Amino acid sequence: MELDIKFDAEKTILKFNNLVDKSPELLVKAIQRAILYLRGRVDKNLATGKWGIKTKGGALRASLATFIYASGQSVQGIVGTNLVYSRIQEVGGDIYPKQARCLVFQIGGRTIFARKVTIPAHWYMRNTLDEESQSGALAKQFNDVYGEELKK
Repeated sequence: MELDIKFDAEKTILKFNNLVDKSPELLVKAIQRAILYLRGRVDKNLATGKWGIKTKGGALRASLATFIYASGQSVQGIVGTNLVYSRIQEVGGDIYPKQARCLVFQIGGRTIFARKVTIPAHWYMRNTLDEESQSGALAKQFNDVYGEELKK
């Protein structure tokens, strides 16, 4: 059995040099792809109630946004929301009345009066990030960007 491998070293070196030259641009593209992917996964997990958070009107899902910040050699990608209640849904906490003696709300047609309401942490963003990181799905987004560039 004979194995004949042909390797064009010059062409390969040029491809890698091109990759290095485009490195900052590719890093931004890879982070954009990873952040959009992560946003989609958070949205899907909210839609299915995966982490125990029940969305009714879809405002939290609709408010999910992505941001990319690039400065020098540093690039940061963020998935977030500007809804006031999103933080307490993520990390949990207690809600107290601001101007009245108690909170008043309805559950199943009954009026409830409470001095405080405890919202449990749902970690819908953190858990999604952890899950996608551990599964290798986020790394795949990076690999795909760089792999596509090497195929050119």
